[in-house]
Amino acid sequence: MIREYKKFRENLKIAGLTLINFVNLNDSEKALVLAWRNHKDVRNQMFTNHVLTQEEHSDFIKKLAKNQTHFCWLAKKDKKSIGVVALHDVDFKNRHCYFGAYADPHGKNIGVGFVLFQTIIKLAFDVFKLHSLRGSTIGDNPVLYIHKKLGFKEVGRYNDYVFRNGGWRDAVVTEIINKNDYV
Repeated sequence: MIREYKKFRENLKIAGLTLINFVNLNDSEKALVLAWRNHKDVRNQMFTNHVLTQEEHSDFIKKLAKNQTHFCWLAKKDKKSIGVVALHDVDFKNRHCYFGAYADPHGKNIGVGFVLFQTIIKLAFDVFKLHSLRGSTIGDNPVLYIHKKLGFKEVGRYNDYVFRNGGWRDAVVTEIINKNDYV
């Protein structure tokens, strides 16, 4: 399966969304993703939360082209960019990975987070054929409600994991198992 990782670099259509792989982004899409990633509301929920430079962002995208375990997409609905979804630390042998996502911080579309996480589940289980999907989220992030609603279970917690805004915050580990995976 690892030698097939390049097929996951293609753009995809899933559940009414077009997913543009980061390695295929044009310059304006790269700039948009960087602006979103550096927005204070997005950074505040990231474990690595410094403002990325253009050089760091470009280097990250270049490295993705050769990375066999990390995949990122710009999600579009009706040609409008709505967010970013990612699968990382993909273990093709044991069939699990971690995920990440963030919505357009300027968007006012209710339900976008839910759609992004549904898309991540479809990517992991239907496209990558994985058995389980895991995430680590800062403990006071409201997105944990979406995880729970979609069937993710809290399987762990790292106490006082990150220091933000003058205080320590926990990290919550969530997981969902592919109930339709019969090896």
